Amino acid sequence: MSAASKSSESITINYAREIILQSVSAPTARETVSLFQAAGRVTAADICAANPLPTYTNSAMDGYAFRYQDVEGVETVALAISGQSFAGSPCRQTAFPDHASIEITTGAAVPDAFDTVIPFEKCKIDEERRTISFRPSDVRRGANIRYAGEQVKKGACVVQKGTRLDARHLALLAAAGIGQVEVYARVRVALLTTGSELAEPGEPLGPYQTYNSNGIMLQTMLENLGCEVEVISSLQDSREEIEAQMLEVIGRCNMLLLTGGAGNGRYDISRTLLESLGRLEPWTINMRPGRPMRFGLIQSKPVFVLPGNPVAAFITFLEFTRGALAKIQGLAQDPWIAERSARLACDVKKKPGRAEFMRARIVGVDVNGVPLVEPLEKQSSADLLMLTEADAVLCLAHEPAHYEKGSLVACQFFDL
Repeated sequence: MSAASKSSESITINYAREIILQSVSAPTARETVSLFQAAGRVTAADICAANPLPTYTNSAMDGYAFRYQDVEGVETVALAISGQSFAGSPCRQTAFPDHASIEITTGAAVPDAFDTVIPFEKCKIDEERRTISFRPSDVRRGANIRYAGEQVKKGACVVQKGTRLDARHLALLAAAGIGQVEVYARVRVALLTTGSELAEPGEPLGPYQTYNSNGIMLQTMLENLGCEVEVISSLQDSREEIEAQMLEVIGRCNMLLLTGGAGNGRYDISRTLLESLGRLEPWTINMRPGRPMRFGLIQSKPVFVLPGNPVAAFITFLEFTRGALAKIQGLAQDPWIAERSARLACDVKKKPGRAEFMRARIVGVDVNGVPLVEPLEKQSSADLLMLTEADAVLCLAHEPAHYEKGSLVACQFFDL
């Protein structure tokens, strides 16, 4: 029996993730874009260097290039300054007398005749006589020279298929002579926020209304992952209105994301529409916050119904939606957020059998450099202030129910 065919009222975090990944497909559509449009995109093929790195042998320091054999075994030495080599303006001379040197700048080409560079601050420079003197013991043979191809050979793979490109990758690709890259098409996500009580930020707040914080939060999280986002905000709690919007956007998106109406109550419209328009997975996840989250398919497109409480929406997006997106985008890495070990700075109790994602702060490090963490006092699924004050999410498994001070636990650390 497949994972998706198993019916269960409440399942574990890992089992839910397994079902979700089975339900979504890797991408097939590709396009070629300029490096200047490639930030955040996912590579659809291995990318190989068009030229070696470095492209030519050059100096890693401002100083003087010389032949080490001219100074080897001598306590102090004086070398004639026989030329100059600057970045972009190399020394054209090819033949040099014995005990010669040239002034050289960082990134400048090193003539084949020389094999070592000594920084200028280690030299005594006689401008009148055009000589430098130094102690050979202050520099080793081959120091401060970057040889052509020592970092990357021409034709070597520099970025693998399935990599999300960031500034580091783009710099490497530019240096390796790459101007265009083949990437997967952007994932299109339709984001619908529901709730008759919602007003949009910047609009006047009416009686018994609250501002729509989920919309801007989830839109930002999606865009930071490189998605194209279509936002339909503050839909009224009307079955007809929400259904019409779902049917309108499902054909042009790769994923549908709703907030609000995820529970099992008679007024939880989003969940009931998912069940009637497509396939609703017949389970919830025994977790806090975010238990009401639901998942299913409409027209073979993944649909997440996240809770309306903003912290619960934030956590369920991180723990489930983000992993599904990673697979749909073609990322080669583990789709789930990396967890690192931390040590509890206090005892922690929770409900038996329930996974908990507690907002926590770092309060120090232990003798081995492992972060010490403690949960924030308030763990309400609606408390955005506590979310902004957290350094990490403390990931407590379904069992045990009690964690003693000093225990090693899994954490997902925010980028600080």
